Amino acid sequence: MGILLFLFTAAVYDWRYRRIPGWLYAAGGGDAVLWRIACRWAEEKIWWAEIAGKFMNGTAADLSFGEICGGVGIGVFLLLISRKSGGAVGSGDGMAFIITGLYFGLWRNLCLLWISLTLCSLWGAGLMVIRRTRWNQVKGKEMPFLPFVFPVGVWLTVI
Repeated sequence: MGILLFLFTAAVYDWRYRRIPGWLYAAGGGDAVLWRIACRWAEEKIWWAEIAGKFMNGTAADLSFGEICGGVGIGVFLLLISRKSGGAVGSGDGMAFIITGLYFGLWRNLCLLWISLTLCSLWGAGLMVIRRTRWNQVKGKEMPFLPFVFPVGVWLTVI
């Protein structure tokens, strides 16, 4: 799926360069919008619904408009936090969650955020223990977030 390619590429860019290029957001967002249009079109076609109905029910393809808006709202909320915090939360993370919100909707996108934050926190705490550093020494250090989003995104796509 396009979402996995987007998340993988964004995770690699975030890990290596700590920034995600605009063309990647354009490609991921364009793919997400086209996928949503295709899902709505498929719902109207009876022959397609009979063939793919068992695959679409209960998945990311079977979402209401409100659920999609809620998922996008998580990304918008992260963008607002990024602006208010002066970049403590990367704006790229908010943009990525806007795109994943188009795919996953509110509840799966919220799950994506929560589990990714948990993984990232455990990784950071593990680094502090391994390096025997204090909070004052790591405060203000940057840590990429999207590499922790990718495995959770794979898991959410599969289930």
